[in-house]
Amino acid sequence: ALSFIEIVKSKKLKTIAQNASCSALGLIMIKLCKENDIELINIVRKEDQVKQLEKLGCQNIINTSDKGWEKKFALLSKSKECK
Repeated sequence: ALSFIEIVKSKKLKTIAQNASCSALGLIMIKLCKENDIELINIVRKEDQVKQLEKLGCQNIINTSDKGWEKKFALLSKSKECK
């Protein structure tokens, strides 16, 4: 996770996306991104995972169980200049 943050910082990226955002690694990435002012688009598969991330203060959450999630992700990642 730390190496990934260093790569993001070295490339001067502002926003990244991650899947499995409620996994142990995903939760570490959320913390590290907050600490390093990196915006994160979080991708999950279930509504209870959305609620869990909202409790952590996450805003950019995509639930792949929702109809049209691909379009929502495309619009969000484009608006945030996500790499």
